[in-house]
Amino acid sequence: MYKKLLYLALLSIPQLGFAQTTPASARFYVGAGANLLRDTPFRSGGTTLVGPSLTAGMQFTPRLAVQISAAYQWQHDTFTYPDFTYGSGSVASNVKADFYYKYFTVPVLLRYTFTEPTAPLHFDGLAGITLLHNTYKSTLSGPSGGYDYFPDNYRSSSTNASLTLGPAVRYSVTPNVELTASGLLSAVLGDDYYRFSDRLFLNVLVGAHYTFGTR
Repeated sequence: MYKKLLYLALLSIPQLGFAQTTPASARFYVGAGANLLRDTPFRSGGTTLVGPSLTAGMQFTPRLAVQISAAYQWQHDTFTYPDFTYGSGSVASNVKADFYYKYFTVPVLLRYTFTEPTAPLHFDGLAGITLLHNTYKSTLSGPSGGYDYFPDNYRSSSTNASLTLGPAVRYSVTPNVELTASGLLSAVLGDDYYRFSDRLFLNVLVGAHYTFGTR
């Protein structure tokens, strides 16, 4: 009887050693990087903007995590019209037009790791919801200021929810630091679009994550 117990104990030693290599669950991570935002990614003539991004997440199991990111992009365009028609057909000279665009994206995603969790290189699948808030402002001015017959200031804003899917890759530089890259394709829900491709926009995020705790 004692010999059998000793034999089973010896067999369990390598299994315990293997279990210790599995990443601990429920670990918190944060990250920072850059985000590229492009509308209508499968058509020419789309707008591409780049800005900073932040990420926070929680690793619940060696393969499953949830994460939220926030990215901000902006753009300012200026045009000058030598002859600008406004009102009932009046023409103004040298009218300057400024256009301001701001975008704020918040992807809330589940992340599933397909590769071995203890390997340095990871391939993930991402799925979830992305909130996109954008604001637009335009101003018109000339040598003598604004024009009474044309609105010299215009503002608008909108917020939409989108379904999001995409792949991601991570490389562990140290046990706590990872280099990351992901490509997220989103389709805006609701609203009326002439074509389905008009609903799509692309987020490409690159950066680094730091995970608190040890493996």
